Amino acid sequence: MKKLLVCLGLIGLLFIYSCGTKSYFKGIRDLDFEIGETMSFISGVEAFDSDGSKTTFRVDTSKVNFQEEGVYEIRYYFTDKSGKLVEEFASVFLHYKIDVFYSFDDLQIAISEVPDFSEGLEISGTYTTFEVDDSKLDITKKGTYVVTYSIYYYSLLVATFERTVIVSADTTAPVLLTNRLTIITGTNPDTISDLLDYRDDSTKKEDILVQITYTVFDYNTPGDYSITISLTDISGNSSTYVIICVVTNGSSPRINISEDIYTPVGSSLNFLNLVYAIDFEDGDLISSLIIESDEVNYEVEGIYNVYFTLTDSHANFTEKIVHVHVTPPATEIDILYLNDLHGDVLGNLSYSSAGISKIGNYIEETRKNNPYTLFLSGGDMFQGTLISNYFNGAPVVEALNYLGLDSFTLGNHEFDWGLKETMVPIFTGNSSYVNTNYRMLAANLVYKGTDIMPSFVYPYEIKEVAGFTIGIIGLLGENIESAIATKRVEDYEFTSELEAIKKYSKYLRESEGCDFIIVDTHNDNSFIIRDISHLPANERVDLVFNGHTHQSYVNTYTNSSNGEKLYQIQSASYGLALGQVKLSISGKTITDIEAYNIPSYDLQTESTNINNIIAPYVEQVYELMNTTILVAGEYLSRNNLADFIALLMRKATGVVIAWHNYGGTRVDIQEGVPITVGKIYEVFPFDNVIVTGKMRGDFIKQIYSYNNYSASVDINSLENSREYTIASNDFIYYGDDFYDLTSGTENNTQVLIRDILIAELILKKNFGYPNFKFSNTVFTTPSILDVSYRTINSYNYINI
Repeated sequence: MKKLLVCLGLIGLLFIYSCGTKSYFKGIRDLDFEIGETMSFISGVEAFDSDGSKTTFRVDTSKVNFQEEGVYEIRYYFTDKSGKLVEEFASVFLHYKIDVFYSFDDLQIAISEVPDFSEGLEISGTYTTFEVDDSKLDITKKGTYVVTYSIYYYSLLVATFERTVIVSADTTAPVLLTNRLTIITGTNPDTISDLLDYRDDSTKKEDILVQITYTVFDYNTPGDYSITISLTDISGNSSTYVIICVVTNGSSPRINISEDIYTPVGSSLNFLNLVYAIDFEDGDLISSLIIESDEVNYEVEGIYNVYFTLTDSHANFTEKIVHVHVTPPATEIDILYLNDLHGDVLGNLSYSSAGISKIGNYIEETRKNNPYTLFLSGGDMFQGTLISNYFNGAPVVEALNYLGLDSFTLGNHEFDWGLKETMVPIFTGNSSYVNTNYRMLAANLVYKGTDIMPSFVYPYEIKEVAGFTIGIIGLLGENIESAIATKRVEDYEFTSELEAIKKYSKYLRESEGCDFIIVDTHNDNSFIIRDISHLPANERVDLVFNGHTHQSYVNTYTNSSNGEKLYQIQSASYGLALGQVKLSISGKTITDIEAYNIPSYDLQTESTNINNIIAPYVEQVYELMNTTILVAGEYLSRNNLADFIALLMRKATGVVIAWHNYGGTRVDIQEGVPITVGKIYEVFPFDNVIVTGKMRGDFIKQIYSYNNYSASVDINSLENSREYTIASNDFIYYGDDFYDLTSGTENNTQVLIRDILIAELILKKNFGYPNFKFSNTVFTTPSILDVSYRTINSYNYINI
């Protein structure tokens, strides 16, 4: 019996041993090679079969490009005695020789000065970076500290060294850079410090104490006043300056007109159709404009000067000289059209958009070849990309100014930043940083419940081109208020497009003598285009430009009032197309019309002048556009991204449910694409913020059943009569579905939805995730709303 038990035991041990033994590799590791050196992929590597014996193996290096730097994957594999495939993978770091040069000099800084650790450090190798461990450094205290540098090629550590940092007392006083200050009457002297420019080598600007003293200062009366500025840094160093502060009623009035105007021999000009005059305080001053044009001889070719002078109610004076070119008879008028650019300044390879530089070059060349060229815009021009949103549309404004935009129709997304708060100052000369050379058209925009148009919009523009008087009527789509956050448009309504077209086309033909009428409407008004084509002769429209729906088309209809073709054009969006209409003319007769869209792939040449305009903006946001937070670890569809942002909103606010509209998420992200702040702007281009409020359970279920929004909630757990805290973005919160159901309990967090996504990705990166997948752990909690991931009034995200 004992023998039997021993045998059974031995058999059991053999069985356990055989089950527990498996085939395996030993010695596989990531490899580091210089390009050109002899490479061995098998040195130190051994393979063992399931019985413990060594066996042969193979190495697959087919994915390695031996002539190019990079990180590549190689595969080790063999088939063991049981027929099982055994494999392991390793990374190969392939690079040119890496040289690290660094200065052994001590790094000396003042107290509270942020050190530049790159000073004295040079690293060869495109993918070589460095990190500094400065955990023992305290820049607020004098002392000698040691920091450690780590040099990496990709994630491969290639060198380390230490450096001494000496923190010494600061003895340098702050410097005032402003030597003269101009303010508008009514400005409170207590706010003057915000207008001063000063710096200190060791103290942040916000930590410098500013004191302003004066003997006489009346901020309600224009004049020159002497004020004393004292600056003190955190080390106690101080400096004192005396400067002049000029109090004025406002800047000089503006005369907006091209410096060069063209007209064919025999055709006179009505300059009031080509100019507008505006003042900071007085508004439209066209009636005060003095025009001296006696020098112009319209019967003789040549270049003549016309003098414009303008004085506002505070005696501020402006003058401008315009050169009138009297040319041989014209044979053609070009009309160029751009709609729904959505701030796409730079172009985008992912959807082949051209960018404003390539579009601008075509417009420049067209104007150069034909001075009788009009350039029109169909709205939604600014909102939608990092570089445009960051600067409230300034790079787009400057580019369109340079290109001589002739008319601008208001779009629904011009309301996104606040029409009165942001757009109106830019369009009326009231902005402190950039102003348009064109006006805002919206013939059917009125204050709600009235027929009164706001003073800052105009119904039409009149242009004198090659002897023709052309009227341009600008409109918003009737009832597209629903495409705007309710709070942004609660004071306005958009009335009938057709009625506005009939009203102003008749006025322009009968009272202003217009020969040709263009309708530029931010809407795809196909439902009324046939009505437009059948208007009587005194209301006739000759050309219709559309926008808003991002379609690309050229449609033709027969104009019943004269039997000629009526063209209807929309030119895609994001710079994917540029519309062009050519009017062939003979004297005062249009002999032919040709209309088409130029696709972005036919716009390949950039404009040097436009590049120079946008370069300073690009420089300021370059890092945000190009710094990778994480890489997409899978295909991220726009619908799934919408669901994910709803989840983050719920996590960030701690509510039971959060909603986001699917239309607020605009693009997918392909697997392997680097996710930057710029890419997140493409996904969530609109500046929507999180709003919370109280809502009953039955109302939540009612809205949830619509299935129009992404949401995250266990809907069955909600009690109908109980009130819950909910969250959404402001666009849908203030809409008809939500606002009436929340009983005025809203709390606007002022936190942009894209900011919590950026914050979540930064957290994932800090927790060691190499890429982003929806299955990753979500780290967002309500405390994330207390963390400043943006500096005040800028998008310089930290810790990326």
